[in-house]
Amino acid sequence: MTKIVIFILACTTCDLTKITYPFNNDKYVFCGDMANDIRINIATYKEEVNGDRTLQGWYTKEGYLYIGARCE
Repeated sequence: MTKIVIFILACTTCDLTKITYPFNNDKYVFCGDMANDIRINIATYKEEVNGDRTLQGWYTKEGYLYIGARCE
């Protein structure tokens, strides 16, 4: 494994945005641990958006929805 790809949704009609991070073998043993740290650093969990609980999820400071991560 050499990298982690983070998926962000910028708008409902947009393609997923992919952000790639090199895997840090010195700090992490497992990809999921690094992906979790990235999520915590770039996004904040919101229980609702504008009063709508169906829009709960992890959002970046720009308001984009964090979808997930893939290890490659």
